[in-house]
Amino acid sequence: MPKLLPVPTSFFALGLLSAAAAQETLLIRVPTEVSTPRSLGLGGALVGLGGDTSSFIRNPASLVAVPRSLDVVGAGGNHGGYAAGFALHPYRTLAVGLLFPTTDRRVELVSPTPNGVGLLQPKDGRWAALGLAWTPLDRRLSVGVAGEAAHLRLLDDAGRASERKTWASVSFGVFVQPDGPDGTRIGVAYRFGMDRTFAVPAGALGDADADATYRVRRPDVLSFGASWRYGWLRNTHVTFTVQPEVVLYGKVLGSTEGSELDFRAGIEVSFPRGDCVSGCGGMWQVRAGLVSRSGIPTLLPTFSDGYDPGRRSTTFVAGGSFADEKLLSGKIKFDIGYSRGCDSLSQHCNTWMTGVSYRFPSAYRGDLRHHRARR
Repeated sequence: MPKLLPVPTSFFALGLLSAAAAQETLLIRVPTEVSTPRSLGLGGALVGLGGDTSSFIRNPASLVAVPRSLDVVGAGGNHGGYAAGFALHPYRTLAVGLLFPTTDRRVELVSPTPNGVGLLQPKDGRWAALGLAWTPLDRRLSVGVAGEAAHLRLLDDAGRASERKTWASVSFGVFVQPDGPDGTRIGVAYRFGMDRTFAVPAGALGDADADATYRVRRPDVLSFGASWRYGWLRNTHVTFTVQPEVVLYGKVLGSTEGSELDFRAGIEVSFPRGDCVSGCGGMWQVRAGLVSRSGIPTLLPTFSDGYDPGRRSTTFVAGGSFADEKLLSGKIKFDIGYSRGCDSLSQHCNTWMTGVSYRFPSAYRGDLRHHRARR
């Protein structure tokens, strides 16, 4: 039989455990943004739209909306963000995607307690995502899954960093395409969050004079998307996309907290460019949208400069694309995306991103038609 500790010793051990537990600080991270210029210009409202290499990060099943058979994208912008990837759609019922995005957007991590730490920042690095979409029975309905490998470090305002943590997460999606090109597309996606603990020695991060433990959690997100297209003038189309999202803060803050609702919406106008009536391979696109993000349920008071992580914020976005029929018959497209607004004390405002993409064998003129693989 194991020997029991004396009562005073047991109480002392429990006291040490309580002290160690009391030193753990919970930090909440908002769902991270992953963008190409088109995604940025539409506010990320791609769950029910698809058609873009990065759209499988929002909804992996939407890979089937990428025209067959290959779409490649490369992009870069400020705040240390860039992306490179491709979508391969070799079969009518199967598509895969791979993306290597990087971001250094140091949005503050928010503590849900009044006396917690609110100024630590996440320092991201390279990561990768792999998506797969499959149309099992009905050509209108597709399902998808995406795996995501990421790593994270914590950074204070003096530039000191914690250890690096690496993890993998997954997302699932469903995508429904109509028979007609002007029908409504619908998508549903569920993206799992993160939960990582960082052990930080005294003086290594922040102003703590003792060993500390920071637990960083990102909530799961359930997204619903819908898009529809309207023929406007000759060979010109307007696409609308909306995307409400349920952010499950209750899973990271406890049962006493509920979920919050975010909202994304975008509009994209596509029209041909070229000498021939149909536009041949040339195309112009302009787009705009907004992202309305709920406040993080927190007791943390407003910062001195007015930044309040518990208050709803709205960001306006815009962008455009251009494909010239003289450049490989419109198979090369140039994109730009812009997001206006500040989302933290670090003053990371006015995000922009530019990029170029290549599609084979189709031309980007095909974006004027809603694509669906036919049997």
